[in-house]
Amino acid sequence: MSDAIRGYLLSIVAVCLLTALARSLIPEGGVRRVSSVVCALLLVLCALSPLLQLDIDAVAQSIARIQMENETLRTGVAVKNRELVSQIIKQNTQTYILDKAASMGLTLQAEVEMRDAGDYPYPYRVTLSGMCTEAQRQVLTRYIEENLAIPAERQAWNDR
Repeated sequence: MSDAIRGYLLSIVAVCLLTALARSLIPEGGVRRVSSVVCALLLVLCALSPLLQLDIDAVAQSIARIQMENETLRTGVAVKNRELVSQIIKQNTQTYILDKAASMGLTLQAEVEMRDAGDYPYPYRVTLSGMCTEAQRQVLTRYIEENLAIPAERQAWNDR
């Protein structure tokens, strides 16, 4: 890479020296003005020569690859954030259920299943394990329906 840059700079310096020499040798007048324009064009061509050698397909592929990598990184972060939010909601839901059960004098275990069908994940189903009376079960079922929006048909009870 440094050899390419060195060669590029040497070619520009060489064209500058040649155009300066040519302009100094040409006498004043119309020919000198024309030669000045030609020398300027040569210098511009020399300066832009790397663009003529540029592989447009390779540049387009590089840009597409960079965009894909950025998208992958962005969506990877979004997925990780969504997973963290889901874990937090799941943990809080289980804590709410277990706190209510404890306030009723029950010792239960709760496992919450999460779903993701919109902007945020939400508790979809709960499985409760432990011993309780039918009245306690109904109270807790109603509490879960009203406060956590998990209907009774998505609440599973396992007696130990």
